[in-house]
Amino acid sequence: MNKLDKIEPMNAQHVREALESLYANVELANTPLAQSGRFVEPDAGVVQRAQALRSLLLDAIEALRPVRSLLPHQAASGRSYEVLSLRYVSSLTVDEIADRLAVGSRQIYRDLRRAEEELAALLDTKQTPAYAGPYDDKQHHSPATAFQAELGTLTLHQDVVELGELLQSAVTMVQALADQKRVSLHYQRPPQPVAITATPSIAKEMLIQLLSALIQQSAYGQLLVVRTRQQRQHAEVRISGDGEGFAWENPLLQNALLMAQLLEMTSVAHPSETQNHEVIIRFNALPASVDSQPILIVEDNPGVSELYQRYLQGTPWRPTLLADPADTFAKVQELRPSAIILDVLMPGMDGWSVLQALRATPEVAHIPVIICSVINDPELATALGAAISLKKPLSRLELVEALQQVT
Repeated sequence: MNKLDKIEPMNAQHVREALESLYANVELANTPLAQSGRFVEPDAGVVQRAQALRSLLLDAIEALRPVRSLLPHQAASGRSYEVLSLRYVSSLTVDEIADRLAVGSRQIYRDLRRAEEELAALLDTKQTPAYAGPYDDKQHHSPATAFQAELGTLTLHQDVVELGELLQSAVTMVQALADQKRVSLHYQRPPQPVAITATPSIAKEMLIQLLSALIQQSAYGQLLVVRTRQQRQHAEVRISGDGEGFAWENPLLQNALLMAQLLEMTSVAHPSETQNHEVIIRFNALPASVDSQPILIVEDNPGVSELYQRYLQGTPWRPTLLADPADTFAKVQELRPSAIILDVLMPGMDGWSVLQALRATPEVAHIPVIICSVINDPELATALGAAISLKKPLSRLELVEALQQVT
C-alpha cells in the first residue's frame, strides 16, 4: 500500500478553512489541507506549502468558470465559480455578494456550501503528494495563479507611510495614461497628513495598478475622483467614476486587489448612493499624534514571538518579549505596558494563572490582556479578566485591530 491509499476522501470543511486563509501564508500552511500530505509535502517550508496550496485552489476555482459565454450566475456551475471567486478571491462579504447578485444572503450561504462541495469533489481527483505547481496537469499557471505566486515570493516589511504622499506619487505615475485616454483624473489630497502602516513599494504599485485599471476601462471624457477619508482605525482611498460602472472581473483590477489582500487591506467595489461607482481600499491607520506604546508579549515559542514582532513593525506599539511566564509580574512593574499579549500553554506557569495574578493585583489590574492561544475559550478568558481572546494562528490584521481596540 502506498501513502496515497491512506489519504481520506476530500473534506469540504477543510477546503473552506484553506479558502478562508487563502492570502495568509502561515495560516494557510497550517490548515489540515496543507498538512494532509495529499497536495504538498508536509515537511516543506511554510511559504512553499502556502504557495503550492494557494496555486492549487486558485486554479481549481478557475476550472469552475463556465466555458460558454454566459453570465456566471446564469447556471449552477457558473454560480459556484461566481460565489467562490467573489468570496475568497476578491474577499467580498456575503452581504456584498448578495447585493451584487440580487439574491438573499441565505441563498449565498447555500451557494457557497454547494460550491465548496463541488470544489472538494474537483480536488478529490488530484492525488499528487509532491504537488509544487498549478492545478492543471500540464505545468502551466493561469495568469491569476502566476501573479499570486509572484506576490507570494515578496518580502513584506511594514512601515509607517504618509498616505497623501503615497497616493500623489501613484496619481502622478498614471497621469500620462489618463491624458492619453482623455480621462479626467482629479485627486483631492487630504487636508491633514494620514499615517498608515503598509509595505511602501507594494502599496504604491497596488495603487498604480488600481488607477491604471480604472482609467483603461473608463470612457473618453469620464471623470475619476480620487479622495481619502480617515477613520479611527482605517484610512480609506475612494476612487469614484461618473460612467457606467467598473468591471470587477477586469484582470488589472483583480491584480490590484490581490496586492491589497497581500497587504491585509480590505477592498470593496460597489455602486455609491448616486449612480456612480467607486472602489474603496482600506489601510490600517495610525491615530494622529500617537506616541510609541510599550506592550509585553508573554510567549514561550520563539517563532511566534518573532512573528508578533514582524507584525508590529511600523505600528505605534513597541513589543518586549518574555519567554518565562513566571517573570511576568516583575516585567509588568518595570515596563508598565499599554497592553499584554499572553499565551496560555506555557511550561511552569500557564497563562490562566498569570491572568488571575495580574487581575488580583490592583496596581496592574487595569492593563488590558489579550489572550493569544491555540486554546480557543473566549468565555473563560473574559471571565478571568481578559479584554480579548484570539485563536492561533492569527493574522497581522487581527493582532493590530485587537491592540487598537484595547489601547
